[in-house]
Amino acid sequence: MKNYTIKRVLATIFTVVLFLSCGTMKEPIDEIRTISTIQDDGNKYCIYDQKGKKVTCVARKIGKLEGHGSNWFVVTHKNKIYLYNLEGHKYKSLSISSVGEVVSVGSESFVTRKNGKLITYDKNGKKINSRKERK
Repeated sequence: MKNYTIKRVLATIFTVVLFLSCGTMKEPIDEIRTISTIQDDGNKYCIYDQKGKKVTCVARKIGKLEGHGSNWFVVTHKNKIYLYNLEGHKYKSLSISSVGEVVSVGSESFVTRKNGKLITYDKNGKKINSRKERK
């Protein structure tokens, strides 16, 4: 019976600490930044959030901007596809010869075309689906 009471007290303390720590987050959940637009400013791409505030700029030499989702964007350069986060940090690279050429970019995924197939990848570069291209 004593162990049960101790476990219950610890669970209550943990719940209170967890609840209080939610109040110390840097940004409230409704204030999490998302990409509103990416502007081509000549020699750089500038990323703007949903409030129109400039988040960062990255050199245009990183490649051709293919599109963006809510907190990531896709760039192709030479024979590679690069995935970048909202702050402009590259977090994944894929070989075009392996995955195909980028066709479109959505909020949480992108589509490539290879050998008559359309292949969908999530924003982490993981293959989700593939299907034959309609003619």
